[in-house]
Amino acid sequence: MARPQLPFRTDHPKLMQARERLADVVYPGGLQSYFRLYQQGRRADGGVAEPGADLELAAVAQRTAAASSVLTLDGPLVRDLTGRITDEQRAELLERLTPDQRGLWDSAAGTPYQPILAVTFGLFHDVPGIAEATGLHKAMPPADVHAMAHVAQATGGDLGYADAVDQLLTKAGVPIGDGTRVLDFGCSSGRVARVLAAYHPGATFHGCDPNGPAIAWAQEHLPEVSFFQSPQRPPVDLPDGSLDAAYAISIWSHFNAEPGLLWLAEMARLIRSGGAIVFSTHGFQSIATRAARGESWSGALVQAADDMYTSGFSFFNPFGEDGDWGVVDADWGMAFLTPEWLMPRIQDEWFVDAFHPAALEGDQDLWVLRRR
Repeated sequence: MARPQLPFRTDHPKLMQARERLADVVYPGGLQSYFRLYQQGRRADGGVAEPGADLELAAVAQRTAAASSVLTLDGPLVRDLTGRITDEQRAELLERLTPDQRGLWDSAAGTPYQPILAVTFGLFHDVPGIAEATGLHKAMPPADVHAMAHVAQATGGDLGYADAVDQLLTKAGVPIGDGTRVLDFGCSSGRVARVLAAYHPGATFHGCDPNGPAIAWAQEHLPEVSFFQSPQRPPVDLPDGSLDAAYAISIWSHFNAEPGLLWLAEMARLIRSGGAIVFSTHGFQSIATRAARGESWSGALVQAADDMYTSGFSFFNPFGEDGDWGVVDADWGMAFLTPEWLMPRIQDEWFVDAFHPAALEGDQDLWVLRRR
């Protein structure tokens, strides 16, 4: 199937109408208009497009991805945990790597990813002392239990995402420390929470997800986090104001409008005043990324792009009758939104501390909201 052509038009009539509507809008936290931040029609080489130019979304995607990523893989958490690996352990690890693993190791030379591989491959190959030094362990879900990756380099959890969450909460003035109460909302089998719990053993971590088998596995193998199966609509069984912070990686990128807003209201119930939530959403960048991949349902992205220009929100469900890893919900699919759509709907309970377009691996937009 031919990949859809998705021109990013700086003179698109619907974009111009949106700009007119939003020209005088001032949002809590001083965030500029999304259209000023993210839709200024810059070419991939950094130049400014002439008025009326058609730009491929993929080109805009490449530019914003390069400029915006906050997943640097070398923040304090990553530096600390990877710095605990000795030269002797690294040498022993190299003797145990398979040829494919050695190829990945060599390709990561000189990047922040190689020290992470020293931890994950070291855990996978049971190199003595690495589990004790990092507080991480080898247990990984089997192939029939949901996890974002079932490969050796995912052993022990996702250090990069944990580092990003840790940095964003610290910058928002809600650092994780002794006594901090944190929820991983939509945690699957715990790939991020397990790393944060190892790095911050004095904090209290909860993890919830509607995927029963993933939660059952995590409850059995990751006792450092309190896991529970969540319903597909609020509420969850936690008291009002019982959390200092929450995070959700690629969760609001799947909620239809109504459940997405209901769950943000539920987070407002759970998180104390001054607390924070970090979460990601699909935006224009995500449309571009998926169109470039030529995914099986990429034809729906043409409508999604039009919806984004028109109303700021789009949703479709590609999962079918079997659902997403067995979780069946008509309102869980692929959601795309702009800040102009979301912010007026949540500003009574939240203000925006930070917004990073396309910052989650050059794809999803990252948000940090503070509870009023």
